[in-house]
Amino acid sequence: MSFRSMKKAVLFLFLGLISLVSFSQNRRFNMPNQAIDSTTQTGSDSLNKNQNQNKTTKNQPDKKQNKEGFWKRTFTGGGFGLSFGSITNINLSPQFGYRITDNFWVGTGVTYIYYSERYPGFQKFSTNIYGGRVFLRYLIWKGIFVHGENEFLNLLRYDAPSSRTWVNSLMAGGGYQQSLGGNSSVYIMALYNFTESQYTPYINPIVRFGFNIGL
Repeated sequence: MSFRSMKKAVLFLFLGLISLVSFSQNRRFNMPNQAIDSTTQTGSDSLNKNQNQNKTTKNQPDKKQNKEGFWKRTFTGGGFGLSFGSITNINLSPQFGYRITDNFWVGTGVTYIYYSERYPGFQKFSTNIYGGRVFLRYLIWKGIFVHGENEFLNLLRYDAPSSRTWVNSLMAGGGYQQSLGGNSSVYIMALYNFTESQYTPYINPIVRFGFNIGL
């Protein structure tokens, strides 16, 4: 073999080695038109999955926060009254309510009244009165509010001592409440009974004192 032939053979061998090395590097570093390394794909999928989970978590409401928010807007309390003399009236009326907004309140409650009266020339009449009510209240300005409620009471009829009856009282009026700090307050209000009857245990106007305690 001549020197020129050997030189051409060495040159072709050198070019062949360069092509082989280049092909190997293209496969290793995922050049275009090559298969994607499975390890790199797995890491990318995991990162995207974590990002999607974080977005979902941020978009979901905090159940614990919503629960605390509900109880923060609730209140309890109620009214009470005492009067003695020819007419004895002991009134207890606990309540539970929810502030839909800072000014608009709704609630429900129960009522118990011990009532007794001595009529001239007649035997003393007494009865235990009980029932429930629902109410709405709207704060107008700096503690001044309007109030409406519907109450159902079960009582003993004075004209038929062996019979009890249900009495419905649809009342409305207004009042004033003074904050005690936080969500608690005391109030006084005057109501008018628009469905007054001979069995109604109230005399218009109806004045009430009470308090609200935020939970």
